Amino acid sequence: MRIIVTVLLIFTFLSSYSQEILDNYIRVGLESNLALQQKLKNIEKGKWEKREALGLFMPDLSFNARYTRAKGGRTIEIPAGDMMNGVYYSLHEITQFMYDNGLTQMVFPDTSIDNQTINFLREKEHETKLRLIQPIFNPQIYYNYKITKQFGNVYSSLADTTKRGLVAEIKKTYASYVMLHDMIDLINRTDGILSKDIIKNEALVDNDALTVDLLYQLRAERQSLLVQKSEAERYMENVRLYFNFLLNRSFDERVEIDKSFLLSLAETDRDVLVNSALSNRAELQLLNIQHDMLTYSGRLYRTNNLPNAFAVVDYGFQGEEYEFTDDADFLMASFVVQWDLFKGFQNHSKVQQALIDQDVTEKRIEEVKRMIELQVLSDLQEYLASVEIRDISKKRYDNATKAFEMAGIRYEEDRLNLSFFQQYFQALSSKVEAEQKYIESRYNLYMKLTELEKSSALYPLHDEED
Repeated sequence: MRIIVTVLLIFTFLSSYSQEILDNYIRVGLESNLALQQKLKNIEKGKWEKREALGLFMPDLSFNARYTRAKGGRTIEIPAGDMMNGVYYSLHEITQFMYDNGLTQMVFPDTSIDNQTINFLREKEHETKLRLIQPIFNPQIYYNYKITKQFGNVYSSLADTTKRGLVAEIKKTYASYVMLHDMIDLINRTDGILSKDIIKNEALVDNDALTVDLLYQLRAERQSLLVQKSEAERYMENVRLYFNFLLNRSFDERVEIDKSFLLSLAETDRDVLVNSALSNRAELQLLNIQHDMLTYSGRLYRTNNLPNAFAVVDYGFQGEEYEFTDDADFLMASFVVQWDLFKGFQNHSKVQQALIDQDVTEKRIEEVKRMIELQVLSDLQEYLASVEIRDISKKRYDNATKAFEMAGIRYEEDRLNLSFFQQYFQALSSKVEAEQKYIESRYNLYMKLTELEKSSALYPLHDEED
């Protein structure tokens, strides 16, 4: 009993360690894959876009400086002489009369003034000021912020889609690599069997105990195996290169082999699978985000009928000379209201368009839900069918192995019997084909499991774990 427990503990440890190898590859891919890094950069960009939209609530402070030199332009005529010279003359005559009669000691001077011409533009002028603008009431800024905030959720959902696709691609590529490794191992074992048979039959041919045509048949079969091995090794190398590309590693990195992932079992409760897909699939999340953005857009268009209010404060210096003194400074504060009273029913049209787009999106959401459910159920059926195929392939392989062992015993007892050779050769071919199909069925089952995991969004992403 103690031995059994010890063996189980060792198996559990080895399985856990091996599974950690694949999990580590997935972690490296999620951290380093270049396509995913681009999506994650968009998330970072979304944070700055959100901050930019938030900044519209803040005051806007600017520095403005202006210095002008002007000549010519419009003028204004002021008839000062025409208005005042008659008055000056009358005052002079009256005071002169009073002086002559001793009634006063002062005489208003006999003077005149010219009419004045003043330029609208001063010859030189400067204005240097700080301007502060603070929005007070502007609903458009609020809804613009709400819409911009949704873009961050869009980027996150797109990144989740890339993550799930990357995880599935890493798993399937790794499974393909290990499967090719098993295929090459099968070829090597079969080559070992044929090589031994060739050596034994060469001795029989040399002793004229066996016809050479049987030897040629074994050699031809072995050469066919070597061709298959060469092709499998080439495919395996291409898969290794692609796997390192997914992980953004050096193409020279080797890939560790483990098969514990083949022990993975899929969730087969259709309600669990469908609910997980409807809760976590990015396609639905994006459509829900789009619906929210359309809702905010409709509210934004409605606010166009409301006034916008903001305050403006200017403080600076003005004058003909650059002087920053108390006599040259100025302060001006304004409260500004802008209200578009009528814009040709444009706002109403935009609101109606947004409502129609919302209705279309709601119908699209229902359609996508049905499509996702169909995909999950189809992948589940594919997985269950692959389980059955794997089990049948295992039974076929077991039977073919037993048949080969029995044919081998008969053939070893009488290598000169042509009938035994044909039975042995046929049993070997059947056993190799059955084992090949069994290997393919095991890895195909895991790939179907991976597709089911992807379509039902069951894999826990790192950010979800956090």
